[in-house]
Amino acid sequence: MALVEVARSGQASMAVVAAAATPKGSITNVKYWNPNTSNWQTTPPSLAVGQVGAVAVTGNNTNLVKQNMQMVFEITDPTGIKTVLESTRGIWTNIIAGDYIPEVSPEITLTKAGTWKAEAVLKAEVAA
Repeated sequence: MALVEVARSGQASMAVVAAAATPKGSITNVKYWNPNTSNWQTTPPSLAVGQVGAVAVTGNNTNLVKQNMQMVFEITDPTGIKTVLESTRGIWTNIIAGDYIPEVSPEITLTKAGTWKAEAVLKAEVAA
């Protein structure tokens, strides 16, 4: 927290504490890569073992201030083993209020039969 000047010597004074902004954001435009059609689609495709998929999302700064933002992808295989993949673009800095970051996961090779789960996680901190 930071104190702001509200008075000078010789006057009545009161300290005012400025509230720190809380990081805020949302994820929209979730799409899945379908190597069978070579297209992005809004529903998860049916893929065979050995095929490669990916997830694309948009991370939105819904805050009223600039933020540093990063997307990570949590991939869970059919046996429940979770792998966290960081965005290939790293951390985006000074994303202004209302702006967004388009992100695509690293390629995911499906090595086991069954249902795979992919979840995008948006991380943010208020920019200094």
